[in-house]
Amino acid sequence: YAFMHEGLWIGHLTKKIKFLGKTKLFFDNQDSSLAEEMVSSAKIKESGLLYRFIDRLEAFFVKKSDLIITTSEAIGNRMKEKYPSLTKKIFPLPDGVSEFPIDKDNVENLRKKYNLSGKKVIYFLGLLTEIQGVNHLPKIIDYILSKQKDVCFVISGYPIEKSFTDKIKNHIENGRVILTGGVSYFKLYDYLSLADVAFSPKKVMKEGNSKLLNYMAIGLPAVVFDYPANKEILGECGIYAKREDAIDMAKKIIDLLNDKKKYSKISLTSKKRFKDNSDFKKRSDYLSKLLNDLAT
Repeated sequence: YAFMHEGLWIGHLTKKIKFLGKTKLFFDNQDSSLAEEMVSSAKIKESGLLYRFIDRLEAFFVKKSDLIITTSEAIGNRMKEKYPSLTKKIFPLPDGVSEFPIDKDNVENLRKKYNLSGKKVIYFLGLLTEIQGVNHLPKIIDYILSKQKDVCFVISGYPIEKSFTDKIKNHIENGRVILTGGVSYFKLYDYLSLADVAFSPKKVMKEGNSKLLNYMAIGLPAVVFDYPANKEILGECGIYAKREDAIDMAKKIIDLLNDKKKYSKISLTSKKRFKDNSDFKKRSDYLSKLLNDLAT
C-alpha cells in the first residue's frame, strides 16, 4: 500500500530491495501530480528543468503500480489523460469521513471562550498555505467585515505565519477574527457547530477537498470556488464562486448568511447528500472487491 507519490517511490524500492516480485503495488493517489502541485504553490516553474525531471520520475514510478485509486473522479480523469495506458488500473474512490457525536456543553464553552454570542460565524478549516487559498483570506475577511457588523471569522489551521496575521491584524485585535490553531479531529464537529457558514477558497484542480464532507455531515452550508472536484462532492448543495475571485466568494457568503430560506434548504439537502454518498460500508466493500480482483 503506497500513500501519495512519496509512498509509491518507497513501495517500489522496497519491493526491489526485499525481492518481493510477486507482491502487488497498490497506489492511493490524493492528487494528480507532485510536480503540478509544486507549480501551483509557486515552488517551481512548469517550463523549468526541475519540473520535467520530477514529472518524468513520477511517471516512471506511477507506471509500476498494479492498482491506482484516486480521491475523486476529477483526479482519476486527469490521471487517465496523462497515463492512457493505465486506464484499466485507475479507479476513483471518493473520500469519506467519520461522524462523531457533538458535545453540546463543549460547543457552549467554546462559544463563551471566543465571545461569539449573538454573532454570525464564518468558518475556515485547513492548512494556512497558498494551495488552500490563504492568499484569498485577507480580501474575503476585509470585504465581509466592511459590510456585516454582526459577523466573526473563526479560522482553524496552521502554520500561523506573521506574513498572514499582519494583513488582518486589526480584525484579530478587535476580536472579529479568531485563530484557533490546529483542532483535534475528534473535537472538529464541536468547532464546526459554532459556524453559520463555512468557506473553502482552495484551488482544487489537482486534488480533493475532503473537509467539505465534514461540513455536509452536520448540514453546514459551504461556499467554494467553481472547480469540478468541489462540484463532485457538494453537487446541488454547494454555493459556487468564480474561480480565484475572492470578492465574488465574499459576496456569496454574505448572500447565504442573509437568505434564510436558501440556507435552510442547503443545510437539509447537505445532510441527505452526505448520508447517500459517503457510506463507509459501501466504499470499503468496493475497495475489498478491487483488492480481491488484484490478488487473483
